[in-house]
Amino acid sequence: MNDKERISRQKRYGQYFSGKKVSDLLVSLLPKEAHIKNVIDPMVGTGDMLSAISSTDWEIDRLVGIEIDSSIIDTCRSNNPTSEIIQGDAFVTQVPNAPNGWDLVITNPPYVRYQLLNESDNMDGLPSGEQIRSNLISTISKSKNLDKSDKKLFLELAQSYSGLSDMAVPSWLLCASMVKLNGYLAMVVPDTWLNREYATPIQNLLLRCYDVLAIVSDSGLAWFENAQVKTCLIVAQRKSTIELNEALSSETYCIKLGKNLVGDTSLIDNLFYKNSQGMVAFSNMVSDRVSIINDDCRATVESTYTLFPRLFDGNYIKKTHAINNFSFLPIGIREVLSTSAFDNLVTIDEMGWSVGQGLRTGANDFFYCDIVSQDSDKSIVHFNWYEQEVNIDNQNLLHVLQNRNKIHGLCVTKDVLNRRVLYITKQVRRSELATLSSQVSKRFSILNTETSDYICAGENYVPTSGKSLKPFPERSAVKPNERKDITGYKKFWYMLPEMAPRHIPRLCIPRVCGKATECMFVEQSEDTPIAVDANFITLWNNDSTMQYFVFALLNSTWFKCYMECISTVMGGGALKVEAAHVRKVLFPKYSTKQIALLAQCGKRLRDELVLSPQIQDEIDTIVLKPFGLNSGDVLQKLRDTLRTLLSERGATL
Repeated sequence: MNDKERISRQKRYGQYFSGKKVSDLLVSLLPKEAHIKNVIDPMVGTGDMLSAISSTDWEIDRLVGIEIDSSIIDTCRSNNPTSEIIQGDAFVTQVPNAPNGWDLVITNPPYVRYQLLNESDNMDGLPSGEQIRSNLISTISKSKNLDKSDKKLFLELAQSYSGLSDMAVPSWLLCASMVKLNGYLAMVVPDTWLNREYATPIQNLLLRCYDVLAIVSDSGLAWFENAQVKTCLIVAQRKSTIELNEALSSETYCIKLGKNLVGDTSLIDNLFYKNSQGMVAFSNMVSDRVSIINDDCRATVESTYTLFPRLFDGNYIKKTHAINNFSFLPIGIREVLSTSAFDNLVTIDEMGWSVGQGLRTGANDFFYCDIVSQDSDKSIVHFNWYEQEVNIDNQNLLHVLQNRNKIHGLCVTKDVLNRRVLYITKQVRRSELATLSSQVSKRFSILNTETSDYICAGENYVPTSGKSLKPFPERSAVKPNERKDITGYKKFWYMLPEMAPRHIPRLCIPRVCGKATECMFVEQSEDTPIAVDANFITLWNNDSTMQYFVFALLNSTWFKCYMECISTVMGGGALKVEAAHVRKVLFPKYSTKQIALLAQCGKRLRDELVLSPQIQDEIDTIVLKPFGLNSGDVLQKLRDTLRTLLSERGATL
């Protein structure tokens, strides 16, 4: 197997092998007094976790690893000659002699995104996403470790987790189901499990079934070469299952480690604590659960429930008097405010705004085009894949914002957009008239010849490069466009669904931010609506008067700093913002006067297009006013925190 084939295989299997440094750090988080006799790594890879366990002082009776990839089994066995290494799929393989569960389940599960899971056709012996779910349900159903009520809980979670989940979610459920009462779960996972909406079932499970002892995150993206997201280590201890509203007293030691701590022998060679260095210093620090805040290490003890605010937003349980909203603020922001008295905080949802994601066509090459020339009725457009320019009626085109770098400033108007999306709703090809359902046939007229020819070419075009090599009509996100019943067709594959409010929003935020997060104003009108691509988080509200207020609010230093605290830093240092992140942000509740003042700032920002220092100062002063603190001092600290967070990922304002 050459290097290219090996890299491709590792990507398909989601393999980011832990290595000695990561494995040693995870094992060091386990309590020294833990009673561990049997250990399993269900996704063992090359066996780094088992090797780390073998080097401890615990007297282990049994070490077991399971690995699906036959090409690395021999390496794993060579690295762990005293361990029992089984080739197979952990979601199917039955491991004998652990009827009461395992003292320790430790693993670095494969990181396979849902797109690859859904595209799987048993290539290389890998199951699809639905096969994994089915196998997980079967394994949980047969578990001898779970009692009746726990089995019901685990099965509910296995049956209901989102199809947008990466492979870490079913891996979490499998591993958590294998741990015995008072045993330990230790995992290496992407830090998205803390903030992605699809990870909510895992957070639910952890709060109810485990005490989360420690979470350690890589703030400098230094642990894995070519990693695209930050990494977390988590150690949790199994407890008797409780209800969510009983899970308010548990605490978690949260640690962020910078890249400057990494040395030749460990990820913390340059950590110092209590006259000790490296692994000894880290072990002492974890044992003492001491608070540390400096450029390279940030460690605090947090109420576990505050790490998972989505569990307390009303979808799972309502917030109770025992929960102070202030405790849900990110640690960095709480340190700036230095008070827990203020609790009058609300989310963007509670302000009456909806948050989602923009337009996904499923085939941008087919649907997106650029204007070459236009008049009042028709436009000559160019599609990237198509050699000829196409004459298209303007009624079949919508203005679309696809890329942030095409817009100067923060205001999106139709005049600055040269890109269009093909949006056919009332016309069909002549050959399709006879196939239409009688219920809808009167609604349609005939497409012009050039547009019809373009669609015909699109049906027969097979890309030779890119993410998808399937013809446009056969792509998974395009197929559902076609609608028909026994009376005939109602829609064809080239007809996008009706634009929803999230596709034609009033505000939007780029999902990938090289610099600080920014919110953009979208100048909508009924005559010429502007569609916004899925490259953006979109926000909408029926009350247009609130648009300017929220526009200003989402360009405040408060919001930018919040996003830096909770969003996902990617491998190149860019910040990945999701709708779930925006929904989590807490803002002070503003008075009618403060809303009006922020709206005025928003209108000025719309008119001036760019965020001047003067407008930024005015916005920030009003945003912080409800806290009743010395706004100048707090604002300076908040801006210092923002600059620090930006510099950690190599970004600027």
